[in-house]
Amino acid sequence: QNYPTWSQYYPLLMSGHAGDNIASQANAVAAGVPWYPFLTTMNGGCGGYSAASAINPQPQAHACWGSMLAVTGNPSGNSAYNGVIAEIKKRAGSGLSMDMSYTLSKAVGNVIGVNQVDEWYMGSEFQDPYSYGQFKNLVSPGDIRHQVKGFVSYKLPFGRNGRWLQGNKNLDYLVGGWTLSGDVNYHSGLPMAAVGATNGYPGWAPTFANTTGVSLANHFKHLDLANLNDPSNQFFSPAAFSDQTLSTSNPLYGTFGNQLPYNNNWRGWAYYNEDFSAVKHFTFGPGSRINASIRAEFFDLLNRHQWGLPNTSYTSPQFGNVTGVSGNRKGQVGARI
Repeated sequence: QNYPTWSQYYPLLMSGHAGDNIASQANAVAAGVPWYPFLTTMNGGCGGYSAASAINPQPQAHACWGSMLAVTGNPSGNSAYNGVIAEIKKRAGSGLSMDMSYTLSKAVGNVIGVNQVDEWYMGSEFQDPYSYGQFKNLVSPGDIRHQVKGFVSYKLPFGRNGRWLQGNKNLDYLVGGWTLSGDVNYHSGLPMAAVGATNGYPGWAPTFANTTGVSLANHFKHLDLANLNDPSNQFFSPAAFSDQTLSTSNPLYGTFGNQLPYNNNWRGWAYYNEDFSAVKHFTFGPGSRINASIRAEFFDLLNRHQWGLPNTSYTSPQFGNVTGVSGNRKGQVGARI
């Protein structure tokens, strides 16, 4: 891995020179790092390098192109999924068909992030490149602990093909041939990412703020879009976190945040959705040769709001508050001949 260990980096950080730009030997001496003149003079060179780059195992690679990944030996990546499903299924008969299921599951692993790489990299969810292998049982950001989903479809027993009201052709046009259907999807919230430190450490991976011991319980009441600072918008208390990177005078400066990248006990909003449709099939014309249908379909039938995740930018005035909402009922009607 093209990165120094924390014990190698820490003295440079605490000296105050980790963010220095090294463009001359005097700069290197002042920062206490090696001088690499070719990085400033070679054709296509970098024109200088950071003090943090100078203590990397391959400083020229890091100075010009950032962190470099080299996986050797056995891979350190790990992922696991365990689940149990209870399902109720009713095959078409008596006009009713249904397939509903409940899933209880757990997903863990350290192969996370946009790139899904099997190693630590700059911008990773892990604060220390050499701690990567310790997180094989970390809850996955895609972990859905509880989920209920499925559909129900029922053909109404009216009209010429039903049990009741079979004899009247005109009445059949009104009540016959209807099928009502609905589907549901409910699941628990996803784990939320750790609150990031604001300034971080020069040349080091992103770090986390510290939790203070104040409860992280969700105490959101309602969303006031006219006043995003309204306490009723608050998901968690801002006092639950402190950012050790904001000032070098902070006694915790030079340490990692005490959060996990993702926490099973700190999750976003649960999800609820119901869809519904009503479809009528019928025939008309000479010999009932013309087939027709009319339909109405509704998505998010109960017009449920999906609240946005809380603001986790530590220095924002709305830190801890929900500031957005999405989701609304949609419907459409149609006919086909």
